[in-house]
Amino acid sequence: MKKLIVLSLMVLLSAVSVFAQDDLDSAYAKNFGRSIILVSHVGLPTRAKCDMSMFDYRDGKFFIPSGEAAAFNVRALLPEGVTLGSALEKVKKDQAANLQHHNKDLCFYKVWSSYDSGSPIENIKWPANLKEEPKWASSSDGYSALSPDVYGWVSGGMPYEGDFRSAFWSIIGTGQPGQKLYVTFHVGFEYQVPGGQVESKWNDVLQKFENVTSTGMIGYACSEPLAAATVEFK
Repeated sequence: MKKLIVLSLMVLLSAVSVFAQDDLDSAYAKNFGRSIILVSHVGLPTRAKCDMSMFDYRDGKFFIPSGEAAAFNVRALLPEGVTLGSALEKVKKDQAANLQHHNKDLCFYKVWSSYDSGSPIENIKWPANLKEEPKWASSSDGYSALSPDVYGWVSGGMPYEGDFRSAFWSIIGTGQPGQKLYVTFHVGFEYQVPGGQVESKWNDVLQKFENVTSTGMIGYACSEPLAAATVEFK
C-alpha cells in the first residue's frame, strides 16, 4: 500500500513538473526584454522559436502594413518571474468579491488608436510606463481562453484570424500610414452577478471598487497591464 502511495505521489509530482514547464525561446527575452507585446503581420510568433524576420521593430515600435496587407498577430512576454497562472491567481485574490459568480478565465488584449474616424486625435499623452493606460479614448478589446494547461507559461499569444480579427477589424482594417496603436495584455476572469444582488465594480471617478446593485450583465475582473507595445502603420 505504501509503495502504491509513493508511486502515486511520484506520478503527481511528475505531472506538476511538466505542467510548470515552458518552452519559450530565450531569444525573445534577449532581443526584446520582458513586459512587451510582440506584433507581427506575417503570422503568430511561436513559443518554441524566435524568428526575427517576422518583426519590423524600430525605435521602440512595431510597424505593420496599412491597407489590405494589415494583420495583427501578437505574443505577450510577461514580466520576469510571472506566469499566466500566477498573474491570474493574483487577480482572483485581489478581486475576490465577484469570484463566486465566475464564468471563465480569460486573456485580455486592449487596443487604443491615435486616430478616430480617420482623423488624428489631438493632444494625445502616450503612457509613460506599463501601469498607465491611455485616457484619450476607450479601448477596443479582444479575448482568448485561459485554461489550466497553460498556467505555467510566461507568454500568451493570439493569431489575427478568427475572433481576434473581428474584435479589431474596425481599427486594423482601416489603419492609415502614421497612425499609432497602444496595445496592452492582461489576464482575469468573466463573471455574471444575478440582477438585484450586490456586485463589486470599479469606479473610475473615485478610483476604487464600490458595491452596487447588479443589473445582471456580464462583468470582467482584469489585471493591471502585464505587457504593452506601440504599433505604427506604415
